[in-house]
Amino acid sequence: MTAVLHADLEAYLCGRLRDELTARGRGDVEVGNQERDPTTASSAPQVVVRDNSGPTRSVISAERDVSLSVLAGTKAAPKPAMDLARLVNALVATFADLTPGNPIAYVPEDGVTGPFWVPEDATYARTLSTVTFVVVGEPL
Repeated sequence: MTAVLHADLEAYLCGRLRDELTARGRGDVEVGNQERDPTTASSAPQVVVRDNSGPTRSVISAERDVSLSVLAGTKAAPKPAMDLARLVNALVATFADLTPGNPIAYVPEDGVTGPFWVPEDATYARTLSTVTFVVVGEPL
């Protein structure tokens, strides 16, 4: 059997989201796979991408569940967080295409859930969405 290597989905999604958000006038959004230090003061909205893994579906494909956290606005004025989360959800639902280097083959119709408010003790508002991607790897 041939070994198959799957792409770094977090890195791909961070880059793609940065590009897509910038193209829509949202270059102010920080996108990464690590949350900034909560003690660091920043007014920039942030999207945190986390690959939670998932099952292998075939010799070359796998399912990956990804969490998308949006930190923006404040508890008293949370609308910026929800607005950004809805934009991010709309974008990631379209990420399956034939662009070279894109590991995403399919986003199921019911593959995007959220955004949901996350109650926590923080000054900013947080939403959480999850997305299921079917990804393809490359033979080694």
